[in-house]
Amino acid sequence: RYGSVVCASIVNSWEVFSSLWDMSSSSELKQALLEIMKKLLLSDPKCLIDPAKPAFQIVLKMFTSVFDDKNLTLTFKSRAVELFPYFKNLPDNYQSQLKSCIDTLVTDNFPLKSTEFIPGSPRYNDYIATLDKLLVTMVTSGSLVLLQVITAVLCREERHVHEEEIQKSLAAFIQRLAPSSSLVKGAVDVTYRIFTNERDHTSNVRLAVLDRVSVTLLCNASKAGVSEFFSSHVKEIMEIIEAKQLKTYDPGFESQLVSKMCAFRMIEVLYSRLGKAELNSPQSSINLAYCPNDNTGKELTKAITKSAHAAKSEDMRGETVAFELRRQLHCAAYNALLALISCTQTELKFYTAFLFNENPVKGQFLLDNLIDTDRKYEFEVELSTPLERKKQMTSIRINARVQSDQVEEALSQGRSVRYLSSQYLADSSLSEEVSQFDFSTPVQVNIINYLKRTGKPDQLGEDSYEIGEDVEMDELNSHECLTKICSLLTHMKESNISPQPDKGALPKDMPSWMSALHKKLTNFETHLNIQLFIAKVIINQSQVFEPYARFWLSPLMELILKLIEEEGENKRGLNYFVVDLLVTILSWATTAIPEVK
Repeated sequence: RYGSVVCASIVNSWEVFSSLWDMSSSSELKQALLEIMKKLLLSDPKCLIDPAKPAFQIVLKMFTSVFDDKNLTLTFKSRAVELFPYFKNLPDNYQSQLKSCIDTLVTDNFPLKSTEFIPGSPRYNDYIATLDKLLVTMVTSGSLVLLQVITAVLCREERHVHEEEIQKSLAAFIQRLAPSSSLVKGAVDVTYRIFTNERDHTSNVRLAVLDRVSVTLLCNASKAGVSEFFSSHVKEIMEIIEAKQLKTYDPGFESQLVSKMCAFRMIEVLYSRLGKAELNSPQSSINLAYCPNDNTGKELTKAITKSAHAAKSEDMRGETVAFELRRQLHCAAYNALLALISCTQTELKFYTAFLFNENPVKGQFLLDNLIDTDRKYEFEVELSTPLERKKQMTSIRINARVQSDQVEEALSQGRSVRYLSSQYLADSSLSEEVSQFDFSTPVQVNIINYLKRTGKPDQLGEDSYEIGEDVEMDELNSHECLTKICSLLTHMKESNISPQPDKGALPKDMPSWMSALHKKLTNFETHLNIQLFIAKVIINQSQVFEPYARFWLSPLMELILKLIEEEGENKRGLNYFVVDLLVTILSWATTAIPEVK
């Protein structure tokens, strides 16, 4: 009742408090003054945060000086961070001042690498506590200033020790902006501008910002926000993709590779988040932004298909410059094409032609371009620790016409959580985990994480479910394309794109896409790493391959023998990859058994 009167009285005498706030004041006195400021802001924010009020400049100076004072502890400064939301709506001329003070906080108190502090030590605990305060404040305030600060902290190293929490906070941040597509676009624009600024940022920073911030924001933003962002930038993104590739000796060659890779990554998100009607029809605002004249609705899709297919099929024979970066570009182009085909096509011929076939005679390659053949994969006999499990984005959308009870039924029938043989090996070589004796279900299965509507409009694609792969992050599952391909196979099966044999019938031939994989696996010139990749796809999607098990038994057993021979005299038993293959073959016992030849 009397709050505003009390606040006004205190504010009118604020110069008395400011005289107590100087560099020589004790931290206890400053803490008391900060608490008074906090109480006033809770009671009546306008009494202090109003540029027209006489006390405003004094309050702002007191607030910003906290972060400049090197005598104050990080714990004290983290308390001041809690007041940041009250200042977030100030005019633009004050925003740079606020960003400067938060930058000072980070520069003076945060390590260059998050691994510098020992976990559990006081400095580490203070650092993480303050970072958490910044994250919570960013989410609750929707501040673009704090988004820039967090982006800088995150992307200065390959993986932050607090990476998962930062990613969750980025997702929560953009979701809170969901009702306003312009706010969503403004937030993604902050990181997009870093990506496109080649002059001031290194390729590593640009790649990290796009891959670990922009993509996270776009994957969790409202569909309206995603549509508005791409309507504004699709032409620029396509210019990057369609630009003629520079010569390998050109100084800007590697920078261009990073730009193209990131552009394909954004296209993947675009075709994962939005539907066919929004991207491949005359009504598509994004296609209209790309091709405003003579618009049939398919210009964007055709242009991406052409560029992505050419990029992923590049003839790399004899090439040595930026080999790994170019492999990553091939993967990004393939994933973009996978998302596009899944979104716009229902005929098997498109899937086979663009996602599984290759033509070495014409210098068009697929798995040779996606997989690092110089890498040495090593599989333990017994895992020292359980493999980390992560949910991977899969680039596939399915319509919400699948009712929730159907999803639940699917989850209960063969998509429930199972354990890989490699996972129970981590506990004991003689583990009695019941799942190892259950050969009626796939060895490794998808977990469908579908998002139910909330009270908020236009949330994460309310007409679609997001499909994720819950997988063990071993070396093969960590590959940029593997979980995407696994989800593609599930999509092709559940959407009846890939023909399914009649129950009990013995198929005479494999589907065209499967024949392409079989041909690659059995080719004596195929590198072992590529064979391992195909075998891992089979392990992960054994239920898709089971009806055609008789075609796969011999090549898989030959691969097992090859792996055992590779280990030679140093072998100490069957490694977990071989065990996974054996379990997969045994799980097909009711469908096919090896023939005596």
